[in-house]
Amino acid sequence: MFYERSSKYKNCYTKDIEVDYRDYEVTAANILNLLRGRYDKDLPLSKRLLSDENSKITIFISSHGGDNFIKIQDTDLIQSEDFAHAFNEMHIKKRYKEILFITDTCRAFSLYQEIMAPDIYM
Repeated sequence: MFYERSSKYKNCYTKDIEVDYRDYEVTAANILNLLRGRYDKDLPLSKRLLSDENSKITIFISSHGGDNFIKIQDTDLIQSEDFAHAFNEMHIKKRYKEILFITDTCRAFSLYQEIMAPDIYM
């Protein structure tokens, strides 16, 4: 949804655009589980990151943040160490070849300080 000057929201997604996670499905737990490949057996394939050792992944997150954290939905946090652990697990499970990790938040660079997994570009 995009905000217009007319104070109304306009849906800019056409019927052929697939959105896997909407609104309150976007939680810290869902983001981290998506990266790690930890799914409930009933979760549809469309909500899974079906990656392998040849996958090049781009992750872009825009939100509020501070030193070593980013806010999700203004009620949830992901800490820098959460991302570090998730990327380490992804590396061990061979879930990527390269990851481009982009964050748009205050103090975004602090999210990168604990990431030690290889081939993560920030």
